[in-house]
Amino acid sequence: MRELLLRPIYERGGKPMSFLVKEEVFERFIIILKNKFKRNPSDFHFIAESKDEELFTYLEDYLLSGEIQFTKKGIGINSQDELPVRIIADDEEKRLSSGIYFICPETEKEIIFYYYELASETHSAWKVIIGYKKSDVFDNFLSNLKEFYVVKNRSNNRIIIFRGEDIERPNLSWDEIILPATLKEDIKQNIEDFINRKEHYRKLNIPYKRGFLFTGPPGNGKTMLLKVIASDYKSLKFIYFKFDQHSDNDDINNVFQKAKELAPSILCFEDIDSLFKSNITLSHFLNKLDGFEERDGTLILATTNHPEEIDPALTSRPSRFDRVWMINNPDCQCWKIFLQRHFNGLFSDSLVESITARTEGFSMAYLKELFISASMLAINKGLDFPEEDEIIESLRILTSQVKSAKRNFEFKEETVGFGKE
Repeated sequence: MRELLLRPIYERGGKPMSFLVKEEVFERFIIILKNKFKRNPSDFHFIAESKDEELFTYLEDYLLSGEIQFTKKGIGINSQDELPVRIIADDEEKRLSSGIYFICPETEKEIIFYYYELASETHSAWKVIIGYKKSDVFDNFLSNLKEFYVVKNRSNNRIIIFRGEDIERPNLSWDEIILPATLKEDIKQNIEDFINRKEHYRKLNIPYKRGFLFTGPPGNGKTMLLKVIASDYKSLKFIYFKFDQHSDNDDINNVFQKAKELAPSILCFEDIDSLFKSNITLSHFLNKLDGFEERDGTLILATTNHPEEIDPALTSRPSRFDRVWMINNPDCQCWKIFLQRHFNGLFSDSLVESITARTEGFSMAYLKELFISASMLAINKGLDFPEEDEIIESLRILTSQVKSAKRNFEFKEETVGFGKE
């Protein structure tokens, strides 16, 4: 979580100074304070912030958890006890509900949080205006709220989806991963070395941070690796970031700050090649990886299907991504493991060898589709389980599909990430 960019919008006796708050909204708020709640606006400093700042979403939980005196007043419509708030958006007049928290009401320590919604045809965002009488009182309150936020997040064992809803950690194990044994063990060992050898980093005066990149053709388990890591290492907070065209440097600041505050943590960037299609500058991202700011206690994981689109500056030296692992299409041994797992070892070694020879270029996703397709054929024939004929028929169909795809267009399979169904 970044340092709050709390911008002054109103100094004692002054006028609104920020574009963050529409003037008519602020003026209406001041009228409500004066006429309904009998507050003198000249007694307060006012600042503004977007409620996108996650810290403020914990305000009520924090107030209810302690012994801080406060009152909450709704400001909505269709109520004799509440006042309407008019918010102008896209030249249309809208009445939207809002609310005010009075903390330590009617004392010199009073702090006011006023939440309201600013809506347009395409976007809706909650905003907050904060009023306080004494800077030291507000700073102390904010510090305590931050401590509460960190403790709350550390005790919550869910995966944090940046700019999204948190989700449950999956219940998976390393047995779910089908990779060459040496590769899987190398990945697992490096992750566990980071988790279990913190004192060795300290003793050797080595920065306690690492960065790992998983690359290779789509459909071979890079996302599954991330899910297994999230599932198996619950002692580390897991934070997931998905790049999109609207991602910017502020988002990067925020997610790195969150990882730092919740450390020890894993910060995951899926499809990191999309970085170069966003509003994030490479220099800014590199500075977050290995710049002057400390990244103590954070393990960075990233994936890409398109390593050729990644700037060499990201992978040309350790301290950015210290290890880069290629997750390739499965080899013969992985094929055998897959068949034994999904087909209960019903097929002879000679059939396995024959199928392996005919599936060059198949990703793990296509191997899974082979199992599903053969199973459907078996069910249609009244069989409980696919036999050799169903395997061969499904293999013929899928082989034709892969060849057609490669011939007619660039073949891509969309990775299913934590933020997708």
